[in-house]
Amino acid sequence: MVWEEAIDDKGQVYYYDTETDKTQWERPAQLKNSKLDELLRQFGWETYKTDNGETYYFNTKDEKSVWELPEEVKKELNIHLSAKSESKEVSESNTEPTGTPVVVNNVHQEGETESSINWEQGQKQTDTYKSTTGESEANQLIGLKELLRQQDADESDGISSGASKNEIQNSNEGEQEDMSKKRFLSMLAEKKVELDWPFAKVSQECIDDGRYWQIEDPLQRKQLFEVYLIGKREEEYKKVQESRQKYLEQFREILKKHDIQSYTRWKTCEKEIANESICISIPKALQKQFFQSYIQQLKEKEKEQLDQRRDDQLNRLEEEMTAAVKVNSRIEEFMKAIDLTGKYPDLNKVDVITIYDMVKMKKVDEFKQIIAKNKKLNERADRKARDSFKKMLKEKEERYPEKFTANMKWYEFLGLIRSEESFIELCGHNGSSAIDYYWDILDAKNQILRTKVDYCMRLMNNHQLELKSFEGEVKKFRDTIKKVIEEQDSKTDVSDTELTEIFEVLKRREDEEKERRNRKRTLTERESSNKKQKLPRLGYGVLQ
Repeated sequence: MVWEEAIDDKGQVYYYDTETDKTQWERPAQLKNSKLDELLRQFGWETYKTDNGETYYFNTKDEKSVWELPEEVKKELNIHLSAKSESKEVSESNTEPTGTPVVVNNVHQEGETESSINWEQGQKQTDTYKSTTGESEANQLIGLKELLRQQDADESDGISSGASKNEIQNSNEGEQEDMSKKRFLSMLAEKKVELDWPFAKVSQECIDDGRYWQIEDPLQRKQLFEVYLIGKREEEYKKVQESRQKYLEQFREILKKHDIQSYTRWKTCEKEIANESICISIPKALQKQFFQSYIQQLKEKEKEQLDQRRDDQLNRLEEEMTAAVKVNSRIEEFMKAIDLTGKYPDLNKVDVITIYDMVKMKKVDEFKQIIAKNKKLNERADRKARDSFKKMLKEKEERYPEKFTANMKWYEFLGLIRSEESFIELCGHNGSSAIDYYWDILDAKNQILRTKVDYCMRLMNNHQLELKSFEGEVKKFRDTIKKVIEEQDSKTDVSDTELTEIFEVLKRREDEEKERRNRKRTLTERESSNKKQKLPRLGYGVLQ
């Protein structure tokens, strides 16, 4: 390989192999020292790369860095390349282009000859076609897409093969350059330049055509030739793809005819279709590839059908379970009752258990919601029953105040409420019961009673009254206390019933105190007697 440097219209450096006609952006490893390196050193520039692999230039003299090739270097390099291009001969090395499918003549064993696609070579070439030529540097140099779009549109504007250089130079320079490129491409098409032609052969075939000399720069002619090859390769690539698709459709019809299934092996299929005429035109490797794609298509279709059947069976199973499963159901009972093989052939036990768990959870959630709803309703009913019962107790207390005292017994309380509807309703609800309200009444009455007992004791102490002075008569106690309260003009209201209860409380306290003193005296006497019995004899016997 002989690599040389060149500059495109944007001032970017690329590398051109004069032997293989190959161009690339990356600097070849074989190119050790070049004119560009010499010019960069001459003007004090050094080349560096960033972490991303991008190239930039740094001037060691003024410590300046730029992304593009420095102008002074670019100018000198252009002068050098122009001088070299003028002295270069038109002939190029005989190197065949690669990367395209070709048309060949296939000779069969029977002696028949037919024109067909060389699949084994063409397939490998077309697979890498776009990656190797789609972004050629020539595209950027002269505008591939625009030229390919217009090369057939201007045939009427072409000039004869004997046109001279003087006639071409009369047109506008800008338009002339574009038209010259288009006409050069049209010339290549008219000459039916093939993909396997080297540029040297193109030069020999077209050197007498005036359109060839419209492109004065030999390097640009070479670049236009690359553009033509790219367009030609695209056409051949499309032909290969269209032919491949046609053969694929025909081959699939043959596979359908022989009832090839998704589980069929290639060896079996190969024997089945061996006598089909289409198999003569398609290589074995491509047949196998077509077969594998067909099998894959069958498998995907079968999987899609299986998924659809499973979805339908899962939906029917869910409906059946929703109707049959209850909160307290057991999976064992359902598994025995279900006809898994007959009704759900595409499902397994794992699917059944999964659906069962899902349905069971839904049932449990619904049951919990019902319980929560009923709980709210019951709480509302419980509250209503308690309110009704408390209202009834208030009415009873207002009607029978003498019975609602701190000494009221349970059987007395029960006798007052037994026949009331609110009491019967309360018995069937949660929350406080009738006995709870009974104890609440006694606690409230005892608290009030204790306050009034203390009040009456203060009055008796202030007036030096003793309980025994009343000789156990309640009436005398009530009259005396009422008189004292009236004399003090007190606002404390103490009813006769309450005074009776206070008298009983005081009397009970006095009796309890007497009993306590009697027990204490008895205990003291007993302890004294025991001590005398334990005294030792002193001479004449036990002391009496």
